[in-house]
Amino acid sequence: MTMINCDHVEYCYPGGTRALTGVSLKIECGECVALIGQNGAGKSTLSKLLNGLIRPTSGTIYLEGQDTSNYRTDEIAQRIGYVFQNPDDQIFSKTVHEECEYALKRLGVEQTEREGRITQALSVCNLLEEAETNPLDLPLAQRKFVAIAAVLAMDPNYVILDEPTAGLDELGRADLVAIMQWASNAGKSVIAVSHDMRFVIENFPRVVVMSQGTIISDNSVADAFSNDQVLAEAKLTVPPAVQISRHAGAPKELLQMDQIFNWYKDFLDRKS
Repeated sequence: MTMINCDHVEYCYPGGTRALTGVSLKIECGECVALIGQNGAGKSTLSKLLNGLIRPTSGTIYLEGQDTSNYRTDEIAQRIGYVFQNPDDQIFSKTVHEECEYALKRLGVEQTEREGRITQALSVCNLLEEAETNPLDLPLAQRKFVAIAAVLAMDPNYVILDEPTAGLDELGRADLVAIMQWASNAGKSVIAVSHDMRFVIENFPRVVVMSQGTIISDNSVADAFSNDQVLAEAKLTVPPAVQISRHAGAPKELLQMDQIFNWYKDFLDRKS
């Protein structure tokens, strides 16, 4: 089983600022995991360490049982894809097709396989009709999907999404969720750094809560959002649906409005 394993990982930025302290975390291939916490909690630092964009000051990150310090960053990127919050930080090609093709060419992927991967990635991201469009001519939401498609074309086992819902409307969010579901069905892990609690609640069975450079909770989404002490320590606001669920006395597993409504309707029906 492919797995990422962080073993007591620490990271200090140049100048001595400590961003992570004693972080241990395992993520199996196929899991959907959200990293949440306030700004400065260490979420983005951890995600960049996983992808090899930066390297631990101490501790070890293992990928498939191998110490990632033995891998080049581009070798890690083939297995762990990273999508930046701002797609303009990683898009540079003249067309959407070229953006998806660039890394595959550098890796020496044969043309037939290359085109198959690109077509699949563009199809999943609803970008087939934009293949010859300059990505910078597309709106922000589609540029975000171009960045995702370029990562999916690499066929990584893990996909890290940094604030993926930023700049997306409801239709864009639905498209994002469909892409994530496709990736999950394909056996890939989706790891999201997010401040969007509704997005987290609706899409991630496992939630890792971070505060001041450490992991303070690694639990199911229901347990994460029912633990007031953890939420307070992480300075996270309880989402409205969770507040309503608690006020109604619903089971902690019911975190979405439609679930709470159906539970309350059944409750009233039983009482009548």
